[in-house]
Amino acid sequence: MESATIITPAPINLDAAKRLIGVQNPQDITTLSKEYACKLWVTIENKEMTPDLQKEMAKAYRRIVESVCEHQIATIGRFEPIVDFSVLDDVHIFPNLPGVTPCSACSGLGERIKFNKKPEEVQCLKCKTVSYILDGESISIDGDTIIVNGQDKSQDSKYKWLLGRVIEDCLSCGGTGRYITEPNKDLRINVQCKTCRGRKYTPGSEKTQVLTKCKTCKGKRKLKIPKLTASVKSTTICQACSGLGYTKPAPELDNPVLTRVLAAEIKKL
Repeated sequence: MESATIITPAPINLDAAKRLIGVQNPQDITTLSKEYACKLWVTIENKEMTPDLQKEMAKAYRRIVESVCEHQIATIGRFEPIVDFSVLDDVHIFPNLPGVTPCSACSGLGERIKFNKKPEEVQCLKCKTVSYILDGESISIDGDTIIVNGQDKSQDSKYKWLLGRVIEDCLSCGGTGRYITEPNKDLRINVQCKTCRGRKYTPGSEKTQVLTKCKTCKGKRKLKIPKLTASVKSTTICQACSGLGYTKPAPELDNPVLTRVLAAEIKKL
């Protein structure tokens, strides 16, 4: 038994895609989707639309979408899939149904796009800015700057160890300052917590606290996070809209259901 042959549609060149849709260099998805919708409208008005042409236009639209998304990531660090197909509101792309509905599954792009990512080192925000009282000294840290009692001590090795540390409520004693336990009914242990020793680094704190390494960055003050790059990793044609970017609009009800409020307003007329 012979296995079925899977035919992959040939990719379309970006310049050819732009010529087919009739766009130059759209900078955002909203502008591109409007041009795409206009091209559909003109094609239908000229009675030139065929199923094959509709698919070819959708393929061209998706190719330009990828280019626009790459441009947005390169310029603003993200892409904004906001489509506008409103020019098709009165156009019958689907039989007996005017207008279209932007596909919710792919946000109107016609495909799901995965972008390559690369790790980027950023400042840990949890331990970047902290303030507290330590051994009677007022400590304020902002990034690499260490202010002690109003004086800059950033270059003083005595205070370098404070970088990458944060103030947290003591978990050992629940912030009470005491370790209390009852092994049995005749013995009750009530001693000072050895973790926090009853200290409060933040004035007005109701719980005892500890000065500890930041758990988010492990005291390193830097984090590596994945960031989108302006290059497409892979694409998958949206099955919900068959790659068109739009779906059939919901038909209007012949006998709409009236609410009590609306019925009352009609009776007043």
